[in-house]
Amino acid sequence: MWPGGNFWAIAVLTLEPAQLADRYGLIFETGEDDGLGDYARAAIELADGTRALLMRHTYNPWPGTPVYVDVNANFTAAREFVLQALDLTPEDYNWVSPESEAPDDYPARLPKPSAE
Repeated sequence: MWPGGNFWAIAVLTLEPAQLADRYGLIFETGEDDGLGDYARAAIELADGTRALLMRHTYNPWPGTPVYVDVNANFTAAREFVLQALDLTPEDYNWVSPESEAPDDYPARLPKPSAE
């Protein structure tokens, strides 16, 4: 699911998994992460083909559903595509990753070439 080999949290939606399931017909699968406990997760495909994972751990004390994308995705674009896919507004995010607010954020996350 993660072409870059890892994922990154780009935002937290105000909606809980049950609300997302009711509103959009998403099917959340459940499971358990070692050390993090039970979770509910559903994947959606964004307009550019990027996949976003909506995943909430049961014991997370903060409200909402975190949104994860591939570490090599353009976080800013992905955050906007999530809003489009779910017909939401920026106010429907509890939190956004600072990396997803930087213009042209993808190159900023690439390793810097060594001076040698």
